Amino acid sequence: MDDPFQQPQRQCDLVMKGGITSGVVYPPAILELARDYRFRSIGGTSAGAIAAAVTAAAEYGRKTGSFIRLKTVSDQIASEGFVLNLFQPDRSTRPLMQTLFALVDESKHEKPWRYPRLFLRLTRALLINTPQAFVSGALLGLVVVFLLIVLVGGGINVVAVLLLLVAAWLTGLALGIYALSDILLHELPSRSFFGLCPGHREHAPENTPLALTDWLNLTINNLAGREATAPPLTFRELADHREDDQDYSIDLRMVTTNLSQESPYVLPFTTSTFLFKVSDMQALFPKNVVDHLINHAHKIPAISLEQLPGYCWLPQEKDLPIVVATRMSLSFPLLISAVPLYSVKRVAFRRRVEGQPLMLTADDLQQNWFSDGGICSNFPIHFFDAWLPTRPTFGINLVSLDSEMFERQNKQYISTEFQSILSLDRPDQEQTDPLAGRRSELRRRIEHAVHMPRADQLLTPQWQEVNDLLAFIRAVFGSAQNYRDTQQSILPSYRERIVQINFDRDEGGLNLAMKPQTIMAIQDKGRRAGELMRGFDFRHHQWVRTIVLMALMERQLKSVEQAIQVIDFEQLMQDQLDSQQRVDLRASFPYPQPPEWTEEALQRINALRQLVTEWHRQEWLVENPPIPRPVLRVTPEL
Repeated sequence: MDDPFQQPQRQCDLVMKGGITSGVVYPPAILELARDYRFRSIGGTSAGAIAAAVTAAAEYGRKTGSFIRLKTVSDQIASEGFVLNLFQPDRSTRPLMQTLFALVDESKHEKPWRYPRLFLRLTRALLINTPQAFVSGALLGLVVVFLLIVLVGGGINVVAVLLLLVAAWLTGLALGIYALSDILLHELPSRSFFGLCPGHREHAPENTPLALTDWLNLTINNLAGREATAPPLTFRELADHREDDQDYSIDLRMVTTNLSQESPYVLPFTTSTFLFKVSDMQALFPKNVVDHLINHAHKIPAISLEQLPGYCWLPQEKDLPIVVATRMSLSFPLLISAVPLYSVKRVAFRRRVEGQPLMLTADDLQQNWFSDGGICSNFPIHFFDAWLPTRPTFGINLVSLDSEMFERQNKQYISTEFQSILSLDRPDQEQTDPLAGRRSELRRRIEHAVHMPRADQLLTPQWQEVNDLLAFIRAVFGSAQNYRDTQQSILPSYRERIVQINFDRDEGGLNLAMKPQTIMAIQDKGRRAGELMRGFDFRHHQWVRTIVLMALMERQLKSVEQAIQVIDFEQLMQDQLDSQQRVDLRASFPYPQPPEWTEEALQRINALRQLVTEWHRQEWLVENPPIPRPVLRVTPEL
């Protein structure tokens, strides 16, 4: 079988958004894009991190037919029950998960019967998942109400029977809910790392479906061209990737959130500041991954771990397995267990003695909980950005709109009935197939659901109706989570390289039990997204970025010109040098530089003065820049 992925003529970068099960859209888009492009820099968050890791592994193993194997993975994802089986709860958390997802499924029904059905579904779920608590509560309610009836001298009549049944139902609900709350408040934090699903089953029986992390580890190794139990693929191997003596290094980045510090982190870490506990990793990762973490643990001679058996430093940046970074990025709060790492308390370093290693104890450590990167940045489209790019950085943005909103904003609605027949399409059947007309209509509708705007097409953020308290709360958290990414995505020189895929209420997200035809419909959208990216005109993008950059530089140089006239740089440099001779450290300048550095810096500042003078002989670039106008400022990476 010929491999159509062996001779890509172009290179690109790719950033993918998080979205839990919405990630099933990515493999077809990646496969479509891989026909023409070699992936050099890949980034993502949450489900986007899974797609990024899979893409990096496939690029690493391209010569071994990895993208053909990725097509098999894509087909596997669409099979009945596959996605749901990835989310396997612990035995202790299974009742809570099954009850919650029964209610999530029921909440999709329209009013006015939504809430009565919800209570009936809750009753059934509690009876199945907490039978002992529910039956005990029901019996307690029956006994209490029966005794009350007897005490007031009442008899057993129709009203009394109804009271007994209602009491049994309500007390059964109460004790069932109490049992679930006990799991939520005690089991989840203490035993399950704040998640219903650990993602790993340490002693799973043979021929049982793989949990999420186990499947991900197997898939990454498979795409990289190695055995399932072989050492995991690392960031170092991606960075050192070569083919036919050509440098085809792969830059993979992901986002995770350190809840203990309320801060995002880019993975892999650039500094070795965290330790891991072996037993924690064994609960979350397969044996080959844990063995690699132990064997490649970083060594810090100045700090001793002799009194901390079972703890190791996390491997250095490039020695970290990509499956570990991916798992840290996809820990969707409460659904997937968080990943615990440990850092050293600052107070511990006060015991350091010159010339002797610092002996750490358990009291010197503080636990850090790493959860979903999407909490802080769900679509890090700024990854791999350059003032003047030499290759495109594509983005895939996922937008969830219900049917009514989708039709209102896009004038088209893709029904599941139509979606399910698209995958059966055959070009040679157009003349004889009675469904050919419907498929043609479906293709037209999918083109409306998957959109990649021109650079000069002004975009506005998606509007969603806020008509009840739940929608209001969702909007609050959605705004806090996505506003940076949303604003970045609509800027000129960004928007034209981002393909937007609209999802209906029943597609992606927390819909773990999607039907195969629904997944196939989502994958059809992914293929369409790949087609749009393959047709991208990079020269147009470079032209727009040039205009944007020139306007930005003109505004910034104008402010530099004003600063240069005010700041006496010669005196500033001399003051910095003089301060280094003072005994009082509070009076010395931070980050002191030697005389050679200050001399060179003054020469460059004078060159900048000349540049500013030449640039502003006539202002003309800021008159009509593309809108909305971006800004250039000093800012953290995330």
